[in-house]
Parts: sequence; C-alpha cells; structure tokens
Amino acid sequence: MKETLEKLSVRGFKSIRELDDFRVENLNVFVGANGAGKSNLIELFRMLLAIMENNFDQYILAYNGADGFLFSGPKVTTSIHAQFVFKYHDDYAEHPYRYSFDATPTNDGRKFRLSQESTSITNQPPSYDPHAEDSLLRDERGGGYKYQDRKKGGDLVNEVISNWMIYHFHDTSANAPMRRYEIVEDCHRLRSDASNIAPFLRKMKNDPDLSSYYREIKNSVRLVIPFFDDFRLDAHKLGEATKVALSWQQKGSDFPMQPYHLSD
Repeated sequence: MKETLEKLSVRGFKSIRELDDFRVENLNVFVGANGAGKSNLIELFRMLLAIMENNFDQYILAYNGADGFLFSGPKVTTSIHAQFVFKYHDDYAEHPYRYSFDATPTNDGRKFRLSQESTSITNQPPSYDPHAEDSLLRDERGGGYKYQDRKKGGDLVNEVISNWMIYHFHDTSANAPMRRYEIVEDCHRLRSDASNIAPFLRKMKNDPDLSSYYREIKNSVRLVIPFFDDFRLDAHKLGEATKVALSWQQKGSDFPMQPYHLSD
C-alpha cells in the first residue's frame, strides 16, 4: 500500500494566518523573499512529527512556549488548526483519509492543549457494532460513509508520518556536523542535519540494492561540479570505533579532496 499527502490546510500558525486546501505534489518548490513564510510552512511538518512521536510538549518548550507559534500572538489568534488529507493506494482503489489537530495554548502560554481527529471515507455500507470504539457514520455531503476513529487521534496515520524526515542543511561552517567523522554503523537513515552523510553514502555505494541511487546522486553532483568524479568514503579506525568522513576526488586525480576545497 502506498500513502501520499494530497493537500493541507492551516490557520493561525506563526506567519500563516490562513492557508486552505493547499495541494501538495510529488515535488514542491517554494520561492520567496526572506520572511515570506517558507520556513514556517516547513515548521508545520516538524510540529506534526513532534505530535506523532509523543514529544509535543518538549518541542513546544524548546521554542520558548506556545505563544510564539500563534499568528500575531495570543491577542489575535486563540488556537492553531491544521488538517492533512492523505490517500492510501492499494491494488483496488484509493482511500481518502483526513487527520486534523487543534492546539489551544494553556493559560500560562507555555504549552498547548491538543485535540486530534482522524477520519476516512469509504463506500462500504454501515454494518457495525454501534457500541464499538469505531463506527461507520453516514456522510450526507460525501455520498458515502465516514469511518470515525475514536481511538487516540492520529494513531492510524502515525506509521506514515513517522517516516517523514525534514532536512535543513543550513550550517556550512568549519564545524558543520556533515564535515565530521561518524561511525560507519550510523548509516540506516540520513539525519536531519546530515551529520551521518558519509556513512549513509558509504552504505548506498556498497549495497547492490541501493547502488543505482548512489549513481543518481553522483550524476546530480556533477551537474553543479562538472569535475567531480566520486566520493571517497574510506573507513578509518579511530580509537575503538571505525569512522568515515566525507571526502571526494576530482576527475584525473586520486588525491582525496576535502569539503573545504569547494565553496559552501
């Protein structure tokens, strides 16, 4: 089964006063001036991940409390509302599914009171136990039946959203995490700050099932750096650990180039 995010709506979140039924494609590019709200839209997905990973309170407190997330502050905005519409594709049909949450700040403005709802639409007739936790309810507007999930909101989409990753490679300083050595075992999932990019690329290069993706990455790099030949991802024993750092070589040379040999 394949899941895709079809559209989203959000109100009262940071610089976003209202965004209704924004359609999401497979690839989306946001272009705008500084302060236009590009990063805030991405931050909405970070908030959603925090909810799904059950660390919502810690996420809010890390950003100095709930009030800072409200559009123009608590005097203008009393709560945040967001809705995400997914489609689950199987061998037979597409199944729309909606997940939404409302976040209302507590009296002291430090945290949010969170309410969630998950619903899906089905064309199946309503044969169900009315006393069960879940039930099929007639959806008069949609012409079908709405499956109302009365379990903890978001449980049915948690598996999908928990696999999302948000990458923000904004640190290109000499101490950037992606420039450091990392243990070769940290290779199964690229971290959001790219600190394990070297072991991650090394696994892709050496794994026959992933090597085609590694070649695509090399070809993409060559579009920007025509003289780029390949990454150098040699493992070194450093103390008790085996580590690898990001380096590369240019065409016609076997000298291991370092990240600082290129501009940021």
